[in-house]
Amino acid sequence: MLIFLIILNYLIIFFGLLSNGYTLFYYCFVLKKKQSYSIICMSFISGNIFVLFPNFLYLLFEETHLYIPSLFINQRIGQITILGYYTGILSRLILSLNRLVAIHAPIRYKEIFSNKNTYILLFINWIIGFLMLIPLSFGDMCYFINDERIWSYGTTKFCSLVSYLQDFLHGVIIACGIIIIDIITAIMLIRKTIKKTTKIIDCKTKKLQKNNQRKKDINIFLRTVISNIFLILSLISFHYFSLLTNDNINWLFVTTSMFWMFHHFIDGTIVGLMNSDVKKHLLSKIKKQSKIVNTIETTKFNTTKKIQQNTNIKL
Repeated sequence: MLIFLIILNYLIIFFGLLSNGYTLFYYCFVLKKKQSYSIICMSFISGNIFVLFPNFLYLLFEETHLYIPSLFINQRIGQITILGYYTGILSRLILSLNRLVAIHAPIRYKEIFSNKNTYILLFINWIIGFLMLIPLSFGDMCYFINDERIWSYGTTKFCSLVSYLQDFLHGVIIACGIIIIDIITAIMLIRKTIKKTTKIIDCKTKKLQKNNQRKKDINIFLRTVISNIFLILSLISFHYFSLLTNDNINWLFVTTSMFWMFHHFIDGTIVGLMNSDVKKHLLSKIKKQSKIVNTIETTKFNTTKKIQQNTNIKL
């Protein structure tokens, strides 16, 4: 059972790195004109990679026994991993606010969420993330390590307090804020939809453009909501369900480390790869590659056929 769970967890991490990595690649190098939404996505996708990549390397070395990290290295890996979580959760809050303004105040959207303002918000976000690492830098007093594949905080009273304040309470407050923002966005969206059915817009082109933009914003909003739901489930699983499975190491692993990795995998897939622009770029690359393969196969077939014909003529 444990071996199966380890393999499954490794696959989750691997595909999580692929989905998040491709999304980050698209936003960094393919997308020429970066706007507020894409900049925020780059931030929390980076947070996901900060969580997934150290886990990928750690499990690779740990399970193959190529290298057994010392406690010091384990603690540093823990800091990098938890930094990704801290910055990612705050980036999600900024993203929900971004969607609220984009849907309900589109005229002021570029003013409120200008690139400059977005960079300032994200800079503050990452500074807060680094500051939250300070309590986890006191050696034996407090740390966050991978102990037998399970991520856990130190057992000291101080570290238990840090875990409660920075992980659970911080997560719950941010998650509640996200839920409130998403509910407000949804309610206002429904009200606007109802009002629109009673109005007649003369300019069809303008109406079509507005509808397309509205559909795009709603699609982004819904994917953000799904991602936020998994964040909340991850918090509940890590801090509540894990307490119910203390006697079973397999289920303890599932409810803590594995579900945490699954959340970041889903995050990169739903918010990242399912984005219409990212998806179009990926599909275009796949189609282009398949065309190249088909062309090569056709060329090989024609060449082989010609050789056979020439051989038959000689005979």
